[in-house]
Amino acid sequence: MKVILTLLVTLSILSANMAIFNKYRQGKEWQQDIDKILFSNEYINYLLKNKDVRFGYYDNPTNIIVCYKNKRKLDVYKYNNKPILEKQFSKILTGKNHGDKWLEGDEKTPIGVYELKYKIDDNELNDFYGPLAYPTNYPNLYDLYRGKKGHGIWIHGFPKDNPNRDFNTKGCIALPNNELINFSDMINYKNSILIIDTNNLATTNKKNI
Repeated sequence: MKVILTLLVTLSILSANMAIFNKYRQGKEWQQDIDKILFSNEYINYLLKNKDVRFGYYDNPTNIIVCYKNKRKLDVYKYNNKPILEKQFSKILTGKNHGDKWLEGDEKTPIGVYELKYKIDDNELNDFYGPLAYPTNYPNLYDLYRGKKGHGIWIHGFPKDNPNRDFNTKGCIALPNNELINFSDMINYKNSILIIDTNNLATTNKKNI
């Protein structure tokens, strides 16, 4: 059913030759014809119409979390065709050392694009990490391809016995506990993207997409 709907929508958008639909009905090979349409400039332009793609293209509404690690700042955007800034957190902590993360134990926060894998609640978490935590998928496939090492990069809070912590992390992103709870209430981690950069984020445009 999904294939048929995709085919019909694609054909209606591009006014493509109905011969493709006839091929499908007759059991003939039609996938290559559809691939040509899906990778055409016309279809790509349709997908990107009315979309703000400065942070990339997303099919579904999502949260975009942007961490500027050298500025100790984290922005949360709600994305539905365009990113809308919901909140800025300006008291975050990141890795002790500057630069991109390459090695286990280098105490650097990685630069890249990551997913939040799951949420660790208070009753499952060591008090050092505050009231909750979100492990990321560092190293992702691209990191592994480039030879990056290490693991355990989280978004977490401050130690419960030291809520005014003002020193750096070993590579994680840490927020004051009250701000972390606020952050957690704002996002759906299952549908969020974390982008980490230094001072300024390199954005993109429709031509590049």
